[in-house]
Amino acid sequence: MIFVNIVVLGMQGAGKGTQAGLLRDHFQISHVCTGDIFREEFRKGSKLGVKAHSFWGKGNLVPDAVTNNLVRERLNCSDCVNGFVLDGYPRTVPQAEFLESISRIDFVIDLELSEDIAIKRLSSREQCSKCGKLHGLDVPPKVLGICNTCGGKLYRRDDDTPSKIKVRIAEYKKKTLPLLEYYSSQGKLFTVDAGKSIQEVFVEIHELLG
Repeated sequence: MIFVNIVVLGMQGAGKGTQAGLLRDHFQISHVCTGDIFREEFRKGSKLGVKAHSFWGKGNLVPDAVTNNLVRERLNCSDCVNGFVLDGYPRTVPQAEFLESISRIDFVIDLELSEDIAIKRLSSREQCSKCGKLHGLDVPPKVLGICNTCGGKLYRRDDDTPSKIKVRIAEYKKKTLPLLEYYSSQGKLFTVDAGKSIQEVFVEIHELLG
C-alpha cells in the first residue's frame, strides 16, 4: 500500500474535487474536502460549523483559526492514517504552516485555470442533494435536474452565484496564490493546465507524480 499525502490547489472551478476524487481512488487514500467539512458541521449545528457558515455562506474565506481546528479534527480520523488528498485546504500560507505542524505533505498539485473559464464553469454547476456529486459543463446531467450517480435532485449552491463567485476568486488571488511560491520553494509543487478535459488533467497529474 502507498502512503501519500497530497494537497490539491486551484481557483474555484478548476476541478479540485473531481481530481481529488480520482487521486483518492488511484492511491486508495481518503479525500478530505473542507467544503464538505463545513457543510456537515453546519448541518449538525456544531459551534465551529455555524461559525464557518457565517463566512462561506457569504462567499468569503473562513478564518484560519476556525478552518485549522476543523481540519485537524478531520485528519485525526482513522481513515486518514494511510494517507489523504486535501481539497480546499490550505488556502493561506499560515494554514500551510499549521498543516506542516500536524502532518507531512508529499505533493502539491496546482490546477491552473483562467478566471473566465472558472466563472463559466461555476455558474452552470449544480450539486446532488443526496450524494453531493457535482454536475455542470464537464459532467452534465443525463436527465435535467437529476444526479447521474444516485438519481437524487440537483440544486444550485448558494455560493455559486456570479456575484459570490467573483468574491471568492478575488479572495483566492489575494490569499491563496502566495501558496504557489511557498510550496515551489520546497520542491513539492506541480502545475497542471486545468482547462483540459477531466481525464486529460488526471493523466497529466499521474505522469507528474510518477
